[in-house]
Amino acid sequence: MEIDGESEVLEITVTGDWAFMLSYLTVKVKADGFPERVRAGNTLTVLTKRDGRWLLYRDANLLVPDPQFSDAT
Repeated sequence: MEIDGESEVLEITVTGDWAFMLSYLTVKVKADGFPERVRAGNTLTVLTKRDGRWLLYRDANLLVPDPQFSDAT
């Protein structure tokens, strides 16, 4: 199985010890004997700063079949 992902950061907002990132994610999955599956959609990532380091607080995405690929189901 082969998995490939691409992320396009659309916006980042930093407010004190919190950061919010909006991006567009595309994930392609290939497996022998199966058609390639492509899912894409918006993601919202929330980070918080603790002890001088940014940590993932929450990540939400809605990846659906990408209509640009005719075999995406």
